[in-house]
Amino acid sequence: MLLKQIQYFHAIVEKKSFTEAAEACFISQSAISQQMKTLEHELGIQLLIRHNRTFTLTPAGEYFYKETLPIIKSLDHAIEKTRHIAHHEEAILNVGCLNSYGSIEFNQAVITFMKTYPKVKLHIMHGNHEELYNALRENRIDLALNDQRRMFSSEYENMILIDTTLSVLINKDIMQKQSVELSELEDQTCIVVASSTQIENEESYYKDILGVRSPLHFVNSYQEARLFVSAGTGYMIYEGTSDGDYYDADINMIPLLKNKEPLKRRYCAFWKLDNSGYYVETFADILKEQFHNS
Repeated sequence: MLLKQIQYFHAIVEKKSFTEAAEACFISQSAISQQMKTLEHELGIQLLIRHNRTFTLTPAGEYFYKETLPIIKSLDHAIEKTRHIAHHEEAILNVGCLNSYGSIEFNQAVITFMKTYPKVKLHIMHGNHEELYNALRENRIDLALNDQRRMFSSEYENMILIDTTLSVLINKDIMQKQSVELSELEDQTCIVVASSTQIENEESYYKDILGVRSPLHFVNSYQEARLFVSAGTGYMIYEGTSDGDYYDADINMIPLLKNKEPLKRRYCAFWKLDNSGYYVETFADILKEQFHNS
């Protein structure tokens, strides 16, 4: 009953009216007013200050509304998804993966999910950090495997998958070492995957965050970058735990150091709290399991 009372409280706040909230919830105005009094009694606090036909929120009421908003949104989303499943309606899951992350965990998670839920249409997007971030923010994807370049936001679920050392992919004729300092690569061209709209962001990341001092050459795809590396025209900073399915006999994968310390990045699964649902969280759990087992 407490959850229903919280739903009524949210309806009152959002409709700014007891009458309209009662109509939206299909109960009488006197009933919804009584439910609010019961909720305040159970909590032991005053949430609303009533003024004849209007009301204002108390500071405690404002806090309670904000803190319970994710709960209500999550419940609404769960109800919607449940109805989809119950009525055999088409379910769609849109996921994104960092295009510079070349390991097999994401691919294995996709395969496992598709075998387990064959009726769910799974759409996959590859992009750089900003493209995935924008797609997630604009609800074009439901979940993204991305690197962490920002502070964690309370609006998102931030599931840490792995902290891993970056490596360099470079032609074997150019370099064969156990590890390489970033400063040793300054006379080589660094191949970067980025669309034309993301060049500025990626240039800032590589130069200001990673500390790359090499000339940068931008290409449109991971496969194109690998071709340049195979041809010996530059190196690529590789983000992943292994070389996965992209093994090339002409290429060495060498751990990357900066000031004698491994250069590391954190990778996470991100999704909006108000877009959490059965399939989103299930895919995230499968993805996490793949990283745990790798």
